This record gives sequence, structure tokens and C-alpha cells, in this order.
Amino acid sequence: MLLNHQLEKAQTYADQRDGYGKEKVTRLLRLIKNYVNQFGYDSLVYTSIGVIKAHVSNIHSFKNDQVIKCFEEILSQVPDRSQLDKERGGIILFSANDLERDTNLFNLLSSRHSCRQFADKAVEKEHIEKAIDYAMTAPSACNRQCVRAHYYDTPSAIKSIVLAQKSDVQWCLNAKGLFVITGDREYFRDYFERNQRMFDAGLFSMNLCLALHNEGIGSCFKMAQKDYAIERATKQIASIPDSEDICVLLLLGYYPKEKSIYAKSTRLNREEILNIHE
Repeated sequence: MLLNHQLEKAQTYADQRDGYGKEKVTRLLRLIKNYVNQFGYDSLVYTSIGVIKAHVSNIHSFKNDQVIKCFEEILSQVPDRSQLDKERGGIILFSANDLERDTNLFNLLSSRHSCRQFADKAVEKEHIEKAIDYAMTAPSACNRQCVRAHYYDTPSAIKSIVLAQKSDVQWCLNAKGLFVITGDREYFRDYFERNQRMFDAGLFSMNLCLALHNEGIGSCFKMAQKDYAIERATKQIASIPDSEDICVLLLLGYYPKEKSIYAKSTRLNREEILNIHE
């Protein structure tokens, strides 16, 4: 995934160096062959194929007879040729003329408030899936996509997970659904990237929160307790893999039809936030 992004990103620069990407495309082709031998062709492989196709089509990129031969060999063994027609990996063209502005966006964003009272109605699966589709458009560092969303909608599961967190819980028990958003630390290489999974999970959760709101579903962030013993117990109860770190808990449910009380959560003035440096 990292090599895919690096080869895609290299084509987005205005000034491209001739012969760029030699080490990366060679390594990616080698990894694809090893991966296919173990796991076969899946969406990740088809994404890589799209990336390499764009790479070899670029007049500035490195490609020799060995690279072309190896790529053609991978293409010749594709079990489902229709997958090659799907838009995966590579580059797209976009200009200011392609941008569609939503004049109602500010109204949507500003109308969201943290919801701690929920309608007595189960949240339909289609709304959850749609919200996740929206959340997945969030930026991700080098397109690592380390974020995972674990969803629970039974009262017993919600109660068990919330109680394991050992914090303010009473309002949480009325929720009709619970997302535990995690970031997989194995997607990052070293100490300097140690916090990136938290940033990615925050961006994902922001999109998710707004997408739920757009579907008529209220939600409220619950701070994840970062005590090691509490996190380990929570992950065990929630069946979350050890490599995934809990970043955000999001309680949710449909907004009640009757008027309910919400905190205003007034924001600071723009002048207190924005610093324009000249």
C-alpha cells in the first residue's frame, strides 16, 4: 500500500525526474508476485496493477524490459479480466472546473451537536454502511488506511464495552449503536510515525460523525481511556485484535422526534483560532 501511494504520488508533481521510481516499481512487482503466490488476486493486487499501469504509461518513469516483462506476466495470470476495467489505483485528472460546491455544507456542519439522548429505535444496517462509505473518503497518511471500524448494536455488547472503559457511562447505555474506531499500529514503520494512526482515526471519525448526522443519526464522541490495562480489557471484550489501538468510541442512535436538550458547545471566535502570517 505504501509503495502504491509513493508511485501514484510521484506522478502528481509538476516537475518529474526522468527515470524516477526504479527501486519502488521493481520492489512492488516482486512483492506482488510473492503476495499472489500466497493469497491470489484480490482488491489490493488489482489496485497495484492500476498503479503500475499508470507508472509504465508515464513518459518520465523508469521501466526496462524486465519491468515490462514482469508486469505482463502478472497481467497474463489475472483470473478475472473484468476486474481490470474497474477504477483502481493510478491517477485521475481534476481541475477547478470539476469542483461542485455544496452551498448547504455549512448548515449541515453547524447543525450537528453531540447527542446523548436517542430515539427508541434500532439503527438500520444500510445507514451504518452508507456512513462508513462516507467516512472512508477521509484523508489517510500515505493512503495507509490503517483505520478499522468495529460496530456493536446489542445492549449487552454496548454495556460491556462501555463498562470496561471505567468512565462516565449512564447516558451511553441508552445508545442504539456503538462504534469503536481503531488504528492498526502495524501499518506504520517507526517511532516517528507513532501518532499517525490517531490522526487518521480522528479524521475518519469526523467524517463518520457528520455522515451519521446527514442520515438523521445523532452521535457523541466518548474519550477512549488510554490506560493500558483498561484498553487491553476493552479489546478483549470487544474482540479487537491486539495490533489495533482504540482511538475513538462513538455512541449513536436516531435523533428523538421530540425536543431534547443538547449542549450548545459554543465555538471560539475565528479571530481566536486563525493566525495569518505575512
